[in-house]
Amino acid sequence: MCFKIYDAAINGNEKWSSGNTSVTIKNGVFNKMLLPLIDWRGGDYYIETIVAGKILSPREKITAQIYAIHSKTTEDITKTSGAIHFSIGSSTPVIIQADGEIGIGTTNPQAKLDVMEMHV
Repeated sequence: MCFKIYDAAINGNEKWSSGNTSVTIKNGVFNKMLLPLIDWRGGDYYIETIVAGKILSPREKITAQIYAIHSKTTEDITKTSGAIHFSIGSSTPVIIQADGEIGIGTTNPQAKLDVMEMHV
């Protein structure tokens, strides 16, 4: 079997391919873990399945489950010198230091939770 991911239900651009892979089929049902490296923020994606050289049709739209897997990662967090910086544009409103100190409104927390210039 081969699995391919496209950016359209018909035609479109191939974004990823598993290549030929072995799959166990039992009573017409199969299960295969796929780990495509795709920027899931790019829009809708569709999976195409190929069995013994025959393309099964139609392509199936990939739904929310794959996005849940993707949400396990972060997009805008960077690690610098042992700290995690949460950035919005050029601002860093939250930082977590390697020692566990958290700064909100400051990039240099002096306590386990250091909140600066906050109006609640």
